[in-house]
Amino acid sequence: MPVHEYSCALCNATFDELKAWGDKVATTPCKCGAMATKVYSPPVVRPDIVPHYSHQFGAYIGSRKDEKQAIAAAYEKSGGKVQMDWH
Repeated sequence: MPVHEYSCALCNATFDELKAWGDKVATTPCKCGAMATKVYSPPVVRPDIVPHYSHQFGAYIGSRKDEKQAIAAAYEKSGGKVQMDWH
């Protein structure tokens, strides 16, 4: 179940609450008795690849596209005899 953050305008309290995926309620009761509203925040987006320098390909890899290009360049340079060194 996802955790939702709520904020009360009356007492300035913020708190988290577990809600089911199907719950579409944007308000919930606060400990002071007022209705607290849901705080909407942007999602956390993490890259699937960490930017790094690949010694195997001799190139900076900052994305999947860079990685594919480095592999293709190494493949062409070696005449189709690239040995992949996966860790």
